[in-house]
Amino acid sequence: MTEVEKIPNVLDSSVAQVGEVYARALLSEAQRQGKVDQVVDELSQFASVLRQLPKLYAALESPKVAYETKAGLIDKSLGGRADQLLVNFIKLLAKRGRFEAYHAVERSAKEIQDEIAGRVRATVTAAVELDENAVRRLEGQLSQMMGKQVLVAVSVDPEILGGVVVRIGDTVYDTSVKNRLEKIKAKAVKGVSDSIRRSIDQFVSETSG
Repeated sequence: MTEVEKIPNVLDSSVAQVGEVYARALLSEAQRQGKVDQVVDELSQFASVLRQLPKLYAALESPKVAYETKAGLIDKSLGGRADQLLVNFIKLLAKRGRFEAYHAVERSAKEIQDEIAGRVRATVTAAVELDENAVRRLEGQLSQMMGKQVLVAVSVDPEILGGVVVRIGDTVYDTSVKNRLEKIKAKAVKGVSDSIRRSIDQFVSETSG
């Protein structure tokens, strides 16, 4: 596959950076305690709760809400249902006024979890649904190419016509029929432009002589 482009991070860079710093601190301690997967799973579960309860997120994020109130909401939401390491971490975010970075923390934590496990995730876009065997073969090929385990998530986009588009992190490998046709079209247009330019140069040369 040929690397064709870099995709910018969709998260606001400052929030993403804060999220990564906090996520690394959290997972460093979780790794020391041997509970990385548990903490990341519970981090994601609470993220889902926050998406379903925007008023809870707003209260925990708001600088107008006292920390004691936020701590009470966190205990009520997670007490006895999440590891104490995570509960204390979420309270720390709220206390430091960094709760707006919670979803960035979750995103970074998943990436760091994969780093710790020696794997990466790829998003594969295909023109049609891929069966399980095709996905497993693709995971094997990508794992061999990357030198580490690659987990594939598949999406369908009929507009690419055929082939696949593979996104790993910020890198995209595009082998789609649509991309090939666009390259052929661009090459043809360039060929016509070059031909016209040569004709003009020849005309100028002949008439000026």
